[in-house]
Amino acid sequence: MSPAGKAFKVYQEEECSHSFLEMLELCLAEGYVHSTPEYFVAAREVSSIWDTQQIVNPLCEENHIKNLTQDLDCWHIHLMAGDMAEATKQFPHDHKLISFERRNQIRFYDFARFFNRSSLRSRELTF
Repeated sequence: MSPAGKAFKVYQEEECSHSFLEMLELCLAEGYVHSTPEYFVAAREVSSIWDTQQIVNPLCEENHIKNLTQDLDCWHIHLMAGDMAEATKQFPHDHKLISFERRNQIRFYDFARFFNRSSLRSRELTF
């Protein structure tokens, strides 16, 4: 199964606040989407000091106000499948942090250290 197919499957198997197509549309409009035979990623730039709702929901009204006044220091991964290290090489620029949601908890990691871990370099993951 392709990475995009694996990503779509997440939305079929887990309860999500948006459908796969809604998430894709939101990230295309407010973020970054890249899909190849090796990986799929949908992400957007956020501020690590935002509350959870502002981070996970691109439609949150406060985001537009915050974008004008706060530094965006984090790539929030809405969905990623396949080769994570290869996917992040294609990001338009680095940020200090990377975040994603696991078990309804936002997790933040140092961007460079997260991807320098040898276990992630060649491992395929979906989240």
